[in-house]
Amino acid sequence: MRIAPIARVLVVDDERDLVTALCRTLEAQGYSTTGAASGAQALDALRAAAIVDTTRFDVLITDLTMPAMDGITLLRAVQHIDANLVVIIMTGHGTVDTAVDAMKNGALDYILKPFNLRVALPVLSRAVAMRQLRLENDALLKQVTNRTAQLKERESLLQEIHHRVKNNLQVISSLINMQIRGLKDESSRRALRDCQSRVITMAKIHEMLYQAEDYARVPFAKYAKELTTNILQAAGTSLGNVALQFELDEISLPVEQAIPCGLILNELIANSLKHAFPNGAHGSIRVVLQRAPDSAILLAVSDTGIGISPTFELETSSSLGLQLVMTLVEQIEGRLDIIREPSASFRITFPQSAA
Repeated sequence: MRIAPIARVLVVDDERDLVTALCRTLEAQGYSTTGAASGAQALDALRAAAIVDTTRFDVLITDLTMPAMDGITLLRAVQHIDANLVVIIMTGHGTVDTAVDAMKNGALDYILKPFNLRVALPVLSRAVAMRQLRLENDALLKQVTNRTAQLKERESLLQEIHHRVKNNLQVISSLINMQIRGLKDESSRRALRDCQSRVITMAKIHEMLYQAEDYARVPFAKYAKELTTNILQAAGTSLGNVALQFELDEISLPVEQAIPCGLILNELIANSLKHAFPNGAHGSIRVVLQRAPDSAILLAVSDTGIGISPTFELETSSSLGLQLVMTLVEQIEGRLDIIREPSASFRITFPQSAA
């Protein structure tokens, strides 16, 4: 059974006898060797070996002082062929300073001539270990690069999905608007406007997602402020009659929580505008988004209006909007608390998703 060599070594020196002797010595120690009498021959051998990964050289041992192409010039040239190749410089006693310069240019170490096996083998062993480390780092870098490219591709796809969903929801909103214009019955028109508001609420989330750097989470504080302002404008309510107040922590929610929370907010704001301020009364609506104990989040909407009737029961309410709120609170595994007096306050507490 043939034993695989420890490493493949390319030995370069213009003294052919030295190259032959060094190759035989290293082969006796378990290395596979190839000799070259000049830098040009060494580059040809490296290019040929680079075609097939299994034939690449692991270590280059080169003389520092050679005619036509010296060791430092060769060192710089081989980095364009195989950046992971480990280079060891051979030098005489009088050129140690130059060998140190070679190390500054990328050589791992140097060994003195005449060749001393006891000194050279540890240097060569370290070179082989360095070669393995470089190859592993290179493989890891390629994996990271490929993974990054895949993630960017997925992000682009997700961005496109959010963009298309937003556009489709806007088309639906436009169709609803056309239907509203064709209706005479005010109750039917009102029901469709409520439906249109819910569609716009969802479209706004997808619009924010495709414009954001994080396509999976919604900056809900920003979204809540924009949504509330839009609802008041769509309802034709003057900001002079109804003031908006916000107490918003910077919280990002995943899509599966952001959409139901956006719809909840839409329904509760619309409910306040419809019932809290009769006959154009003045007042304010307050929106709260805060972190709560036990890794929970509090979303609350309150107003300074006339409050909620003592006889009102949410479970038996005929309001489609409030029924939708109850369903959405269950969807996010939350709890809904209602404060009736002196004015209405709806408080939803739900667990913060780690998604």
